[in-house]
Amino acid sequence: MRAEVETGSRLHGGFYYAAGDWNVRWGSLGFYIDKPKFRAAVELSDEEKYRGPPELLEYVRRAARAAGASGFNVEVLESPPLHSGFGTGTQVLLSIYMAIKLLKGEQPEPAEEATLKLGRARHSGVGTLLFKYGGFVMDAGLPGRPTPLLTLKVPSQWRFVIALPGMERGLSEEEEENIMDRKQWSNSESNIGFMAEGALRLAAGIARGDIDDALEGLRLVQRGTGILFSSVQGGEFRGKLGELAAEAWRSRVILAQSSWGPAMYTIVENEYEAQGDVMLMREVMSTVGLSGTVIVTPPRNYGAMVKLVE
Repeated sequence: MRAEVETGSRLHGGFYYAAGDWNVRWGSLGFYIDKPKFRAAVELSDEEKYRGPPELLEYVRRAARAAGASGFNVEVLESPPLHSGFGTGTQVLLSIYMAIKLLKGEQPEPAEEATLKLGRARHSGVGTLLFKYGGFVMDAGLPGRPTPLLTLKVPSQWRFVIALPGMERGLSEEEEENIMDRKQWSNSESNIGFMAEGALRLAAGIARGDIDDALEGLRLVQRGTGILFSSVQGGEFRGKLGELAAEAWRSRVILAQSSWGPAMYTIVENEYEAQGDVMLMREVMSTVGLSGTVIVTPPRNYGAMVKLVE
């Protein structure tokens, strides 16, 4: 008996609320995309057997320990890069945890509960909620169990065009926790307004299929989030990603930074328009002295899949 797992990737859209008078912090939003995927085959074993990217092994171990397994046999068939803006750690932990639970003949907890056992969703709940629901999600803020404030299907014809520059990766889990937990965060009323207005406009644009409104809403959320974190990342975007965003805007393309990057993305109306933006993204990266890959993917309007196979 083995289990097969397949997840999409999370693109973080930013925070619609952070720091202030509410009884929550870190209200966040994001998208689930079909590519890049995480796929793996999982079996129980008396020892550790692993074939896949070395950087994911510790996540597999953590999931197995949390699920009560003494060993595992895991083969990773496909995976997004770690610490690059795709939320890979959460997707690996949840999918492997649930696969091992099923192999043991146990019913896994809901993702919202499992993620707390795995030490995730401390500052953003959207990776967990997207694992379960797919599409577009706004969480209801943390701390506590991730709770959906809003879930929407993203228009299926829309395409995400993602630039992945070949530069230093984003913050590791430990680095992020040190910053998010220890820094004294404060947010101005005007910046809170950017974030909240942007989130509402983004959600309304998705619900109505109005991509112009959705992109303008995303731009506002990103602006507010970038201002909030500017003291950490050196500006509204991290490092040379700011140059990338500015150069893309010369062609009136709005780029969003997913988490700490380096993944930067925009949304277009259909596959045909996506191909034009692929060429543009390559030119923009070259102009600012970066090289890398460009990915085109549809939204994934359903969550991860974990199934047993005889």
